[in-house]
Amino acid sequence: MTSDTQPPDTPRFLRTKEDRYLAGVGGGLGRAFGVDPLIFRILLGALFLAGGLGFFFYLAAVLFVPSDDGTGQAAPRGRGDTFRRLLVVSAVGLGALTAAAVLFGGAAWATAAGGGLAVAIVVLALGIGLLFGALTGERRLRWLAVPAIVLAFPAAVVSAADISLDGGVGERRYAPVGADPLPAGYRLGVGELVVDLRKLDWSDARRERLDLDMSVGHVLVIVPPEVCVASRTRVRAGAADVLGRTSEGVEIDQELPRSPAPGRPGLALDVDLRVGGFEVRHRDTTSSASSGGESSSRLNRDEAAAADRACAEATR
Repeated sequence: MTSDTQPPDTPRFLRTKEDRYLAGVGGGLGRAFGVDPLIFRILLGALFLAGGLGFFFYLAAVLFVPSDDGTGQAAPRGRGDTFRRLLVVSAVGLGALTAAAVLFGGAAWATAAGGGLAVAIVVLALGIGLLFGALTGERRLRWLAVPAIVLAFPAAVVSAADISLDGGVGERRYAPVGADPLPAGYRLGVGELVVDLRKLDWSDARRERLDLDMSVGHVLVIVPPEVCVASRTRVRAGAADVLGRTSEGVEIDQELPRSPAPGRPGLALDVDLRVGGFEVRHRDTTSSASSGGESSSRLNRDEAAAADRACAEATR
């Protein structure tokens, strides 16, 4: 006995002719799966930003998935149509990627420079546009979700990591000499900060305290071997190496409470670094010639031994 009941036809994936913004790929996916095409458009946009996977998928769909002729059937197409669509999609995709990169980097930079409120206002305005589109049924306004996400994500990351450009950007090198007084501290937003204290006059058991603050980058403090170094280092993500005492990972809170012996000079460091690396060395590791080809592990062992002599052994 046979049944006349037939299973319902599954919608075929065809690029839509009406519901399209570029080549109808998102509209076709939405119709094939019975969901709002905006879901696929946002997903493709996210994959597009995450390494360009969405762009290649879209190109493949344009090349191999036919368009709907308006009746649910595949429309015939010639090679010229495919080539033209390929050029259009490539040009639009490249332009969109460039615009997204500019928005992404601009939002991160503006937030770090203290303009987080301005970025938030723009995202809020885009959100109001999305709400207005939902209330009025204006479907094109739903695309405002893409720039809103591109702007909001880097701004949120920068704010959460407390990254700031206060103090400037670039390379800063300080090398006080003789009896020069040290400032309370040094600050840099993004870059490399080098504080060379080897030429400072450490006679008469000189004691100094120095605060260092950086958002993203590398901090290097260079001291002579006879100086006993105590430190408190906080790194959100990265590494800290104080004369061979190393820590790496996230939320680093390294404390080395050491006191110089009578007659010995001492330096107390308080370091706050959001993302990057912090080092205390007896030599300048920013120059390859200064290491003489020695391995970092050998330098760590030698400097740790020298630090012990300056502090621990000197107290015996």
